[in-house]
Amino acid sequence: MHVTSRHVRRALVLALVLGLPADAGEVELTNGLVLEGSVVPVAGLSESALKPQRGPVASFPMLMVDAGYKRYVFSSSRRRVARVDEAAVLASDVSFDFEHKRIGSNFAVTTLGAVEARDHFDAFGRRTVTVQTPKGPKPIIQGIKRITPKQIEVEGLNVVWEHGLATSSVEPAVLDPILRGRIDPDDPNDRMSIALFYLQADRYPECGRELDAIRERFPELEGRVDEISQRLRQLLARQLLGEIRLRQRAGQHRLAYQAARQFPRKDMAAAVIRQVDELTDEYDQSRMQALQASSLLGRFQSEMEDAEKAAELGPLRTAVKRDLDPESLVKLVPFLNLAEDETLSPEKKLALAYSGWVLGAESAVTDLDAALRYWRARFLLLEYLRGAPERRPGARLEELLGLEGIDLPRLRQMIAELPPIFDTDGITPGVPSRVVVPSTSGDDDELVYHVLLPTEYSPHHRYPMIVALHDGGLTPQAELEWWGVVRKFAGDMPQPGQSQRRGYVVVAPEYLGPDRKYDYGIRTHEIVVDAVRDARKRFRIDSDRVFLSGHGQGGNATFDIAMSRPDLFAGAIPVNGVSDKYCQWYWPNSVHVPMFVVGGELDRDTPAKNAKELTRLVRNYHDVLYCEYVGRGYESFYEEIHVLFDWMDLHRRVKTPDELDLKVLRPSDNRFYWLEAYGLPASVLQSNAALLNANGRGRVVPATLEARFSEANGLDVRRSGASQHVVWLNEDLVDFEQRFTAKVKGRQKFNDFLSPSAETMLEDLRVRGDREKLFTVRLVLD
Repeated sequence: MHVTSRHVRRALVLALVLGLPADAGEVELTNGLVLEGSVVPVAGLSESALKPQRGPVASFPMLMVDAGYKRYVFSSSRRRVARVDEAAVLASDVSFDFEHKRIGSNFAVTTLGAVEARDHFDAFGRRTVTVQTPKGPKPIIQGIKRITPKQIEVEGLNVVWEHGLATSSVEPAVLDPILRGRIDPDDPNDRMSIALFYLQADRYPECGRELDAIRERFPELEGRVDEISQRLRQLLARQLLGEIRLRQRAGQHRLAYQAARQFPRKDMAAAVIRQVDELTDEYDQSRMQALQASSLLGRFQSEMEDAEKAAELGPLRTAVKRDLDPESLVKLVPFLNLAEDETLSPEKKLALAYSGWVLGAESAVTDLDAALRYWRARFLLLEYLRGAPERRPGARLEELLGLEGIDLPRLRQMIAELPPIFDTDGITPGVPSRVVVPSTSGDDDELVYHVLLPTEYSPHHRYPMIVALHDGGLTPQAELEWWGVVRKFAGDMPQPGQSQRRGYVVVAPEYLGPDRKYDYGIRTHEIVVDAVRDARKRFRIDSDRVFLSGHGQGGNATFDIAMSRPDLFAGAIPVNGVSDKYCQWYWPNSVHVPMFVVGGELDRDTPAKNAKELTRLVRNYHDVLYCEYVGRGYESFYEEIHVLFDWMDLHRRVKTPDELDLKVLRPSDNRFYWLEAYGLPASVLQSNAALLNANGRGRVVPATLEARFSEANGLDVRRSGASQHVVWLNEDLVDFEQRFTAKVKGRQKFNDFLSPSAETMLEDLRVRGDREKLFTVRLVLD
């Protein structure tokens, strides 16, 4: 038994609490993510290249941050790395060492498939894991070698196999008996090592309970206990405050307010208490403003001289009061600010409220007739976007565009403030739900996906979304729960998971066929794309923060679909996926799609298969972060989920690029950002067939689409095998006040002024549901 050190002296206790230097490193990426571990340069991602190299960091194309049980690899370019500290100051850790007797052969585990069964560690630090190996399922007895606050080192007792896992992945009820089996309960220093371990592991409740027990068992240590307890309270306060802020950003205002009201105040730092008080004051003021707004709407309506017009406002007031919450209250700020202005009539004050509600606070007006027209326009706009024949969308659009004061700028303002286009009756936040969308083509191909909304979901808050693709042996519900539902043990009641805590919507399409394998087919792509589009219309999704992810077969699909439809996603997260088939040619398409690739070092032949493509991406400065769990195989890697969310929180979909250089191998992969291509060459159909051929036969020749905008307000489609191109334009790409020119392969196809169209913008929105990227011109170049 080894507790560092066996006899923890007072000086060491203080060093552990205050944090003395320990050799480690820290890298901050340009996206803001910070990684901790030993920093070493590497030459590539193949097995031979993924080894520490000698020489200056800057002279190697990649960096590796080795955290022990896992390692991160990424480009060493200044485009990707903001700061490297090869000797960061970190706290010294308490550690517990174990010894176990080996009970078997010298069979070495060199490759692993899925984990079929995994027991909990017993009180001696042993467990049995059944894994798939090339020789079939094999029960492996494991024993813990070392426990630190961050990781647990594990070794095989009947085989040669070593790996690590995050300490946070082991339940307190399992971990605590193991730790106590390695100490003398009557030794105060041993007991103190338990408390310090929990402190360093960020397990503050367990630390507090142990300190209380030490105080009672060893009264002579009261001074030391008080010293550490004070440190614990400050750490706990910062953790709680950070959690409150996180919930606030996620739109979970009731939870944030309740937590702030119940915040422990005894012996807390004054700065922390001040921040908590400011937060509760903000919420109290918001609540009072909401009550005031509801009251004033009724009061001013009763003071109107025109009774007929006052009656028109009744349904509007009901709608506003129903949907008024901390997220939507900002729309009424001009109304509240001028509510006591005696120079404004009740009608003008109400106009500020109702126009601000529809257009946003910055666009509120004092003309009540205009405000009523805006509400009528919003109704017509929603009816048009819902698009069902019985709603007569064409007639709705004609009336909408005929209303006085409804032009492109007003429509843009209105679109930003629209509620979700489709109703979500029957979908409860925090409860996985199944959505079935009937086919619009008259066939039987329904779109089916599962969705999990975060706690306190509000149609006035813009949510990031994860499109989660399940593995072949699992279900969409299981993938949904991986992201957002926690069950500690089978049969337990579900608890909110990380997507709910972080405020993400998760969508899991039913995308696999009967054979449960990803087929790289056009219909499979359509299912995923249609799920994204439908969810953007049905829920309040921030289209600039949509992430594609998948495990196993879903990881394969994530690589392929992210490269095929890069304009849809802010990032892609393949877990245990293989970059295969189309990806060999499509990798340049993903230059604007950040990737966080997660896998196991011993996962079948996956690392070797991915090494070439990932190395190519990193060497070409793509935003790729590769995380490899050392000694691990085909697993879900739930331990990585907090880092995944930290990474997603830092990413947004790239601003529309003004230059494209793309490869096309599927006839359906024909729209990228602002360019569509039709009449693709026969080689695309032949290449697509060759890639789908199970025997791998056939020649693959991708078509190239190369186009760019010029500073002279022109477009040049330099390379393309298509017979027709459709270009989607907005003011971010061109200057509508200047003449626009367009060339295709050297031939001029357009030279005139462009006319932005509300009808074009609304029809594109009706089809794609993308509020954050609106196009107002559709230009056809034959």
